[in-house]
Amino acid sequence: KAPVQLVNSLFIVCAATGPTSGVFFGGWCIDQRGGYKGTLQRVMALEMCSCFGAVAFCIAIGLSFTRNIWVFAPLLWMLLFFGGATLPACSGIVVSVVPRKHRTVSSSVSLVVFNLFGYCLSLVLSGYLMELVASAYPLCDFVCSRTYGFHVVLYWSGFAIIYLVLATLAARRAAESALAERAGAAIEPQKQYQQHERNPLWSNAAE
Repeated sequence: KAPVQLVNSLFIVCAATGPTSGVFFGGWCIDQRGGYKGTLQRVMALEMCSCFGAVAFCIAIGLSFTRNIWVFAPLLWMLLFFGGATLPACSGIVVSVVPRKHRTVSSSVSLVVFNLFGYCLSLVLSGYLMELVASAYPLCDFVCSRTYGFHVVLYWSGFAIIYLVLATLAARRAAESALAERAGAAIEPQKQYQQHERNPLWSNAAE
């Protein structure tokens, strides 16, 4: 247990500096690797975001077993840091993969989904679980029920790993098909030239 004022102060510091620092760090890392525009660059950006998300999820698991406030606060800061590091590339990719004429609608829909199924749903699910645990287990006091609700919020980041991996695999397939099309387009003129060299009269007749 720790004083309430200390807990509130540490949480304010973590919530104010962790995500902000992570956004700048994630954007800098993506820029160093060439950004996310283009099929190959998109794959590399999503791979990096998947790594950031995996680190954040591992930290979330460690947070659920931590009881020391001086260990909990740095881990919480790191969780928010690596979670924020995924935002620049992921937000940009969501908009860039949509045709230009639909980007305004895509941005609006994505914000609705983020707020409705992200921020809002996390509060609803964690609160429902707190009430469920408190009613099903009378021995579980206020702190106990809130702990279970907080664990739901922490473990919810596991879904981000799943979807980031799926997005990476889809982007990799798109990059491979794009490379195959480019290779085929480059080989076709060469085949026509070789055919013309073997039979110039037939090629002229076909033309």
